[in-house]
Amino acid sequence: MKKRLPHKIKWLEVVALLTLVTLATFDIPRSSSFAQTQTQSRQLGRQIDPVKTWPIKAKRWALIIGVDQYRDGQINALKGSVNDAHNLANALVSYAGFPQDQVIVLTTDQPEEHQPTRINILTYLSNLASLVPKDGLLLVSFAGHGIERGGQAYLIPSDARLSHDVSLLEESAVSVTRMHDRIKAIGVGQVIVLLDACRNDPGGRADAPNNMSAAYAKFNFDVRNREVQAFATLYATAIGQRAYEYTEKRQGYFTWAVVEGLKGGAANEKGEVTLSALVKYIQDNVPKRIAIDLGGHEQQKPFATIEGYRADELVIAIAGENTGLAVRSESTVESAEQSYNSAIAYVREQKDQEALQKFDEALRLRPQFSMAHYDLGLLFIGQRKWDQALASFESALKGDLKPTWIEAWAHIRRGNIYDATGERTRAVEEYTKALRTGIDYLGSYGAARGFISTPYDPVSFPARTNGEPVQNDGRPILRSRDANGDSRSETTRADKNAGSDFVVLFEQKRYGDAALEATIVTYSNPENAQAWEIAGLSQFALKRYPEAARSLEKLLQLQPAKLQEAPIVDALGQAYFYADLYEKAVPLLLVATTSARAKSDATPHYQLGLAYYRTKRNREAIAELKSAIRIKNDYVIARFFLGMSYLAIGDKSSAMDQYETLKKLDQDTATKLFAQIKK
Repeated sequence: MKKRLPHKIKWLEVVALLTLVTLATFDIPRSSSFAQTQTQSRQLGRQIDPVKTWPIKAKRWALIIGVDQYRDGQINALKGSVNDAHNLANALVSYAGFPQDQVIVLTTDQPEEHQPTRINILTYLSNLASLVPKDGLLLVSFAGHGIERGGQAYLIPSDARLSHDVSLLEESAVSVTRMHDRIKAIGVGQVIVLLDACRNDPGGRADAPNNMSAAYAKFNFDVRNREVQAFATLYATAIGQRAYEYTEKRQGYFTWAVVEGLKGGAANEKGEVTLSALVKYIQDNVPKRIAIDLGGHEQQKPFATIEGYRADELVIAIAGENTGLAVRSESTVESAEQSYNSAIAYVREQKDQEALQKFDEALRLRPQFSMAHYDLGLLFIGQRKWDQALASFESALKGDLKPTWIEAWAHIRRGNIYDATGERTRAVEEYTKALRTGIDYLGSYGAARGFISTPYDPVSFPARTNGEPVQNDGRPILRSRDANGDSRSETTRADKNAGSDFVVLFEQKRYGDAALEATIVTYSNPENAQAWEIAGLSQFALKRYPEAARSLEKLLQLQPAKLQEAPIVDALGQAYFYADLYEKAVPLLLVATTSARAKSDATPHYQLGLAYYRTKRNREAIAELKSAIRIKNDYVIARFFLGMSYLAIGDKSSAMDQYETLKKLDQDTATKLFAQIKK
């Protein structure tokens, strides 16, 4: 690992799915460490019967930890650890036979009692000692940053403090040795560790490499002396290499491969996933995916250490999603899709009971079907069944997250529910999570910001039983239910225009809400000019200039005559201007400078002058900037760019005149201009 600090503190980011996955017996494809263990056992002359089966489901437990956000601002946030934790938890329940109430998940997107703090991690490990039977199976997973010092590796919980003080580090972090000892003290018979390590430097640049070190490769148990009956430790990458995040899926490549393998990627013709097949699948697919996405110069080669398992015989998962031993086939997927489509059809016909039955059918066939969970949540919102809706959106977040926008909108809808039930603090937490996804689809970013400033009001907002996109091509089928329970077609409502919700919201200056409602209508009726207009003007008021420009452009395509209306011309011209689309801005700003208000307002002239300057039409820039200064003599920024325009045509003398004037108005700006003149 690279030494980054003068105190020889080595930073390691264990985006450590230290998935102490007590998964199963593992006779890995003869890694050197495995072969060494077998040799030592024979030399001692002791016969150890390899473990070939898992304990019954009731004896399988898991503790899964994912840390993306850290309270210490010096520690870089991660993007995939929380998803790693949730996806692994779902896979264990759906494919590996873990009881859902025996899979404990600590992640930074949950309430305080389930936050991955140091005390919570150690407390849950302590509690497991009285819960997990001696002949049971334990899975412990840690995804987050880590740090190494003096050959000792530490896991970094969400409340850790980044410090060069070793004693403080030991007090705020959890050492791998301590984690190992806590697991050993539980006395469980089978343990599997998955270590997804070294994505980047927790205290340096977000893209700084942080290679795997030998300190993390010591998570072994002594089978010969009966510390455990069997264990397997799977590492995301080899010593001296780093692990990478799968940007498209917002999780680590290693955990992605583990989950895909459990779901069936590593299954044999019977639909069985053995431990050895899972390891082989991971070792084959992680390097291949890395080479495809990042190029052949980047390497990540997972490896494993196994003892006490007959990995090629141990079946750790069935690719049938807990529905028995049947393999999940294409026909099963198609059946789930058909049931889902039937549910949507019933929703459109306002047959809620039939829709519920079809949703249930789809989700029994395909429990990870995020789209179905999401739309079921919308149905429950329409029925004002808040608890059921909340659970449905939670399931959507834990599912396959297809399409990806569900991640943002499910958090927003959970926030809406908390607002509707008077839990404002939790609502804001959900809206904030939506923003942190980095997804801005169908106005989700603006919606989340709007609801942070103005709480969701279920009386003012019609409850949609089916909103946002629901078809594979992303087109929405919308139906709304107003406050008194009357249902009507969203498209029909949009066509009427008069009294539309988004118009009222715009008039009330609730621009975030208006932009959201109008945008939704444009998806169901893209020919609705009024919706495009309100969306564009609302987005402009919110300073979301690129979105405003696109919406107003669509308005003008539908109604070219709107180009004669000053508010539209002004908004679109300035949207282009602030979005740095100067070529497009010039003709509209030129119109603005001929308006009546431009005779007394310097701003349109300044904006047109700057647009000319940015597009290298310096003489036109000089003329407009002079016009701005004639109206407002102390217009500091206009004088600065006037000086810059003179420099662009080689007139240093005139530029110096502007410098002399600026010295009397704003010394800092004058200094900046003079620095350019000296060049």
